[in-house]
Amino acid sequence: GIDTSIEWKRKEANQGEFIVAVTIKDAKGMQDLISSVDQRPDNLKGRIKIDIFGEGPMENELKEKTATLKLENSIQFKGSSPDLPNLFKDYSYLIQPTYMECFSLSILESLTANVPVVTTNVGGNGEIIFEGQNGFIFKAGDIRSLATIIEKILQRELKIKKDVSILIKQEFTLQKMVEEHLKLLPC
Repeated sequence: GIDTSIEWKRKEANQGEFIVAVTIKDAKGMQDLISSVDQRPDNLKGRIKIDIFGEGPMENELKEKTATLKLENSIQFKGSSPDLPNLFKDYSYLIQPTYMECFSLSILESLTANVPVVTTNVGGNGEIIFEGQNGFIFKAGDIRSLATIIEKILQRELKIKKDVSILIKQEFTLQKMVEEHLKLLPC
């Protein structure tokens, strides 16, 4: 559940500002994200800003890959942040190119901040992300599809204008979560 009483609303942001909140490991698909940015034409690479918040076993390897591909101006590794929920509002989209997911808290937090999500069709993602309504979905590992989505967002061919926080406020509040858990307990 999410505390929706906090005012996390997104500022009007540049279409090229993306946030990633992740444990940096193979199953989270960060290598695919880096490759998808590398596939973009040079004129678009300069417009992409991806801030990756998190740490993990692949962090150094992916930093090296980013440097080798000369993508440091587009992709920044920001480390962990205890204030992550408040950071979402500074970005246009959350990107989560994961290969596996149960049910993502970062997706819920992003939507609460009215920040749409670009993610894969794995785990519980399809239960909360609806194509073109509150985000965009691509097949896990499909670097070309992720690259195309990023490019279309930059070119304003794909955009989500409506408030994407409404579903969270209706279905995923802390209060609703507690009520649903209490219903599971024997009387």
